[in-house]
Amino acid sequence: MSDKRFSTLVSRPRELSPARKIWQLRLLLLLALAAAVGLTTVTAISAQQAKGPAPAGAPKDVQFDKALEQDPEGFEVLATDGSRVRVRLLDEEVPLKTPFGTLSIPAGDIVSIDFASRVPDGVAQRVTDAIAKLGDDEFKSREAAGAELLSLGALAYAPLTAAAKSEDAEVAWRAEQLLERIQQTVDEQLLFNREEDSIVTAKSQITGNIELDTLRVDTAVFGEQEIKLALLRRLSLGQETNAALGPVAPDPGTLHKYQNQLGQTMLFRVTGSGPGKPRGALWGTNVYTLDSSLAMAAVHSGALAPGETGVVSVTIMGPQNRFVGSQNNGIVSADWGQYPGSFVVKPVAAGARNQNIRWNLPGR
Repeated sequence: MSDKRFSTLVSRPRELSPARKIWQLRLLLLLALAAAVGLTTVTAISAQQAKGPAPAGAPKDVQFDKALEQDPEGFEVLATDGSRVRVRLLDEEVPLKTPFGTLSIPAGDIVSIDFASRVPDGVAQRVTDAIAKLGDDEFKSREAAGAELLSLGALAYAPLTAAAKSEDAEVAWRAEQLLERIQQTVDEQLLFNREEDSIVTAKSQITGNIELDTLRVDTAVFGEQEIKLALLRRLSLGQETNAALGPVAPDPGTLHKYQNQLGQTMLFRVTGSGPGKPRGALWGTNVYTLDSSLAMAAVHSGALAPGETGVVSVTIMGPQNRFVGSQNNGIVSADWGQYPGSFVVKPVAAGARNQNIRWNLPGR
């Protein structure tokens, strides 16, 4: 990191409002996360300023939300550690590789990006090494490996899911324990494994792979920064709303956190899981367990085609005594017994689907 650049940024100190101070703290936490996982391309903050990453899944700060309202311009960024900050996008175009070639999306047209799940440089090996040590002969080594994986939170979630199926009983048991702890502390949308980037403009949604390693952004407190895409989960300018039916939320992965909203119907923008690339697991037919993958349920139920991105309607239902698996549209679901919550997913009605998508775009 450049001390010279840092000194330039702080050469003209100014008194910050309480809301700005909270905003500054969150940005520091995001930059500290970069240091914690070995990403040195984030600039302008010295090692002394970045003490360490925010606790995994730290609860949202109400005052911070108010700070966002007071600084409405720019994008809200959701980082892999759950922190949120406001930035302005400096890249003029975002290149997106698609099956139809690479498209250059003008940054001025972008209203949101859901980033693919990327593993920062060096982290994959750290996770692999730590999982291997979960079965070490030394108790202290097993405990240290568990602490290492827990500190990585969402970044270790997918490998731990595979490790939970290990033939080594000790590794499998410890992986299951770690998964439970991560699920309890980390926002569920951070655990969702997304294979491709999805860019939404006011008139379209395009899925592919962003051909950039970093995004250039401007911040109110620290000026220009470069942030690794591996640190980002979502970038959003405003809230998508279906003119006929109401707000549209991004894919939550599963509906587990909506268990207490019995009878509620919500809209989600989802990319259907393809038969060859299952995302998560699925239990039931037409009525699915709340911990089932929404992307898979959308295709299995016929609400979306594999790889298709669209808005689906989800209704939260109560306990079911039995869930029967089946194979539909290339997606296989499994049987399950009693489960405390369920959901039904349907395509948005044709009339409502044709209504214009509106965006609440602050600052534009």
